Amino acid sequence: PNMAAPAALHLAEMRWATQPALAGLKHLNRLEQVLAAAEYKEAGLDEAVMLDQAGQVISVVAGNLFVVSGGEILTPGLHHCGILGTRRDLVIRRWAPSLGLAVRECTLDIAQLEEADEVFYSNSLVGLRPVASFGRRRWLAHTICDALYRQYREELK
Repeated sequence: PNMAAPAALHLAEMRWATQPALAGLKHLNRLEQVLAAAEYKEAGLDEAVMLDQAGQVISVVAGNLFVVSGGEILTPGLHHCGILGTRRDLVIRRWAPSLGLAVRECTLDIAQLEEADEVFYSNSLVGLRPVASFGRRRWLAHTICDALYRQYREELK
């Protein structure tokens, strides 16, 4: 399959609850995600950025977020909330290194997201999906995401 069309992102008002005991785990309590998904669907957009209680970027509703900035791939650390996705792990451990790129886990704020050279997200349904817009910010080029998607497709063969 071809890579999904670049996504238009909304900023979710719903935030991830802080619960270190559950951070990283995929579990059945998805109420925050259900409510955040209703927000972006009502706004007519494809996905939404979810923040933690401190206002830091954590993920999109149904996936892990990556930001390309200054030639580096950044992704939020998920120590207090969020889900450690299987595709996130593959980007970090296999696909990015195979391109000679490293992924750094760090704290990300909205300004860093808006200033990024490129943004994409991963999940088990789409693999990787580039981001076209977040609020007024637009991204036309998705070079890193395209290269990572080729790695993903190679692995599926």
